[in-house]
Amino acid sequence: MGERCPSAASHWSSSIAEQLDQAFWRTWPQECCGVVGRRRDGRLVFESLSNEAAVKERAFEVSPADVLRLFREAEAREETPVAWIHSHPSGEGHCSQMDRDGFWVGEHWLWPGMEHGILWLDAENRLHLSVVGPQKRSNEPKVNYSGVLTPISV
Repeated sequence: MGERCPSAASHWSSSIAEQLDQAFWRTWPQECCGVVGRRRDGRLVFESLSNEAAVKERAFEVSPADVLRLFREAEAREETPVAWIHSHPSGEGHCSQMDRDGFWVGEHWLWPGMEHGILWLDAENRLHLSVVGPQKRSNEPKVNYSGVLTPISV
């Protein structure tokens, strides 16, 4: 089992693990991306977003219109966005430079109240989730949670 902090442990349950597993494999070997939302009843849902990056195997980009649509729909459903999720299909669980550049604007965490999760495969093809939460700018962001989501049967 992975390390947990109180904030991350409250977000990642078995119900969301299946949704993240499906999103990862649906787009693999390209990066997947989307947002985890918490419904009024406490259930978590993952909303996939289209990856608009030129090289989808090494990056993700989402259209501003898709982000705006997703957040407006979440507000209409009284759903709270709690985390951005994207994958590293090459199996690297650490934050890339591109990830770090997307976490902050200057010294400020870009998405207050939201965490960033990275889905990645280990050498045994097990899907992991690493979560980075709001924090001060750093070259090595502190990972609040990292653990196996679902064993993959090949």
